[in-house]
Amino acid sequence: MYINVTPFLEELQLEDEDPTVLALQREQHGLVEILRVMGGTKTHVHLTDPGRVAVRQLKDLQKDRAARIRHTMDAFQRWLFDTAGNQQPVDPTLFFAAPAAYFAGSVISGEDLYEALAYLAEHKLIERIGTDPATVAITPQGVSCALAGGSVQDHINQPRPGTTYNNYMPNAKGVIIGEQQHFTQNNSDGVDPTLFAQLLEDSRPDSLAQPAVRTAVWRIT
Repeated sequence: MYINVTPFLEELQLEDEDPTVLALQREQHGLVEILRVMGGTKTHVHLTDPGRVAVRQLKDLQKDRAARIRHTMDAFQRWLFDTAGNQQPVDPTLFFAAPAAYFAGSVISGEDLYEALAYLAEHKLIERIGTDPATVAITPQGVSCALAGGSVQDHINQPRPGTTYNNYMPNAKGVIIGEQQHFTQNNSDGVDPTLFAQLLEDSRPDSLAQPAVRTAVWRIT
C-alpha cells in the first residue's frame, strides 16, 4: 500500500519541505520505496522491511524517559535561542507549535517539557520570569550552550576549573596545591610532610579548611 507523504507535511505545517525530497531521502536510507509512475509525482511511498524495523525502534525509544527529557532540553534550548536569543521573555508553550517539538515521531508532552524547563532553570540556562502567563528567557550561559553546538548535557558536564594556591616555600620546588578530597605528598628531602600540611591549615581561612573540600598535592624535590 502506497501513501502520499504530502498530507503529512501539511498536517505538521512544514510548508517549506518538499514532499518529493522527503520521499527520496527516506528511499536513500532504504526505509521506503517510491511509487514511480510515468508522468506522476514521486510522493507516494510504502515502508520497506528496514523501514518497519526503524518504526519499531522509534516506538521503543518513545518509552525511554531519560532520552525523551534529554531531547526535549536540547530541542527547547535551540528553539529558545532561535526565537529569542536576545533574552526577551517567551511563552514556553509556543514551543509546541515548532517542528522540533517531536521525539521519535511522537509529540513532546507537557510533562516532559515541564521537567526539561525545571532542569534548564536549575542549571541557569534559562530564567523563569514571573509574568502571567509565565514566560522564560534564555540566559547568557544558555546562549553559550546554544552557540557551542553540543547538547545541554555536554555543556553541563564540562569540567569546571578548580582553585589552585601558589605558595612560596624556601628550599621547596614544584609545589602544587589544589582543592580535592585526598592529600598526597612526595618528599625526598627528609622534611616531615605533616608540618607543611599543618602550616597550610593554620594559614588558610576557615571556609577553605573544611575536610570535605581541602586537599594539597605537593611535590618536593
